[in-house]
Amino acid sequence: MRFAYVLEISRGERLLTAVGPDEVLQANDRVTFVGVVDAVNELRRIPGLLVAEEQTYQLNLRHAQRCLVELVLSPSSPLVGQTVRESGFRSTYNAAIISISREGERLEGKLGDVRLRAGDTLLVETDQNFVERQKYNREFLLVSSLQDSSPPDFRRARSHSRS
Repeated sequence: MRFAYVLEISRGERLLTAVGPDEVLQANDRVTFVGVVDAVNELRRIPGLLVAEEQTYQLNLRHAQRCLVELVLSPSSPLVGQTVRESGFRSTYNAAIISISREGERLEGKLGDVRLRAGDTLLVETDQNFVERQKYNREFLLVSSLQDSSPPDFRRARSHSRS
């Protein structure tokens, strides 16, 4: 199979992020994959798995607690020298790495095989409390949420009708 990994599972009203390899899928789970675009064709071949084609799912408004955070690894980080897979980043930080940049260039290929270096910039998807939890963590030189990266939550919006 070409490279794709589970970013998150939407299960009813719950959003499971940093999904581990032991998570068992349930009926009606919505699974979001990240990886090589060509992997979609192979995912279509899995019996019982339906690919959501509609654009509306890309902005799942029920899960407004998600946000994107940018991290820069410090030289003292225990992650330095490990591959993403070896680091256990998802389970340790409850965050999923979306991309890695090094010296201003986005790294290509399988993220799990990338050996992390000091100064690497990680773009991660996580919950909105991540920045508060990690802002004094010496493993990171920078922990910054990206402005307006949370999907909008229209549940609080009042409906307006014109007479």
